[in-house]
Amino acid sequence: MYIHERIKMMLRVFLLLILHLGYAFADGILFLGNNASYEVLSYSEYSAVKDMDELPHDLEHNLWYKNKRDFKRDKNHQGYWVRIKVKNVENISKELYLMDERRYVYSIEYYLLKNAKVTTHRKDGFYVKEKLSCFNASQRIFPLFLEANAEAEILFKVQNYNMLDMPFKIVTKSYLVKYFQLYSFLQGAFFSVLLVMIIYNLITYFIVRTRVYLYYLAYVLLLVIYQANYFGYLKLLDFNPVILSISLIVGGIGFMIFVVFFI
Repeated sequence: MYIHERIKMMLRVFLLLILHLGYAFADGILFLGNNASYEVLSYSEYSAVKDMDELPHDLEHNLWYKNKRDFKRDKNHQGYWVRIKVKNVENISKELYLMDERRYVYSIEYYLLKNAKVTTHRKDGFYVKEKLSCFNASQRIFPLFLEANAEAEILFKVQNYNMLDMPFKIVTKSYLVKYFQLYSFLQGAFFSVLLVMIIYNLITYFIVRTRVYLYYLAYVLLLVIYQANYFGYLKLLDFNPVILSISLIVGGIGFMIFVVFFI
């Protein structure tokens, strides 16, 4: 009798799991419950951009694909749209955020649509730092506020040269706070080590007057410039975008050259 009850319970759990999975993937909609984070890449749909000035209301007749390799772009620099449909399945409003690492993207525009109307529009990219970000961070972060049981459509207009994936996460505010506490600590430790290396090699050069320490000093300085640019810290200083792009290239190439000289 006990074994039969266990088997019945296992069957119920299995059926509930099947129903839950079917519910989660129905119609390609990402259902947002009480989890701290959600991966959105598997829910993404793609469509070609016909004109970089086009807006969400121009997409009525667009064809959407699960794989962005299924459509052809007329030019290498032409952009593409990414669409994600989400729904808040709880009876409370949610303060969520879309978060992604700062990848090499020429331009990315974010649109949040509710009832087919744009409620939020932000722009970010390699040359443009999204200054209205809710968090002062090197990652791209876009707000996603949903009322109770509300549905929304997320659109990204992306322009890059190799059609890299944009694996955004939808996360809660508490998730972001914990994430950046650890992230800031590790980045602070990383740049502190580089600073110690700069001071050590500078002092050592003045003592022994050996050129190899200058090579290593140049390597570390250029690495700092490259990393500070890559993580977006130099953008916070409102430098000219052209200067930022040149310093990124010079830093990236320069630190590799001087580490070879040092070796």
